[in-house]
Amino acid sequence: MARGIVLLFDSAAHQAMVSLWQRLEALGIPTLASQTHCKHVPHVTYSLLDPDVGVDALLGAVAGLPDNGPMPLWLHGVATFPGGITWLVPGPTASLAIRQAAVDAALRSAGLGIHPDFEPGTWAPHCTISTQLRLEQLPALAEACHAILPLAATATRAAVIDSGTGRQWPLPGVP
Repeated sequence: MARGIVLLFDSAAHQAMVSLWQRLEALGIPTLASQTHCKHVPHVTYSLLDPDVGVDALLGAVAGLPDNGPMPLWLHGVATFPGGITWLVPGPTASLAIRQAAVDAALRSAGLGIHPDFEPGTWAPHCTISTQLRLEQLPALAEACHAILPLAATATRAAVIDSGTGRQWPLPGVP
């Protein structure tokens, strides 16, 4: 598992995602709702680090970043990563890329290396739905997702999250 710096959604988008997870679970499709510790929350990850990186080091690394305030996002489509990982695709915006690059730079300045998939230029912004999808489940998942897309969301909060436990440490603003 790992620790991540994530964006968290406004209550309406959060509830829409939780409802989607529930609908998919009812169809027998595993989602983050039932995976690992069952404490996952809908989010977009800026950066992912090793679980051995201390929370205080992470919080300290991003403490100097400005609070850029809430960020509107549009989730437009469904995509997959290898290994059964499916996700909703946020529409690419300059603001999202600039903010993620600033988080990356702050972590690197603090000597904290991030997972290579989260480096600027490589990072694919995503809102994970499942990490255990079987290929034959993809049509049903796509149909359920397309029923709520496009989904307007606003990143209203940010946090450090431990993906192994679900524990959250809120950030004071939205970098």
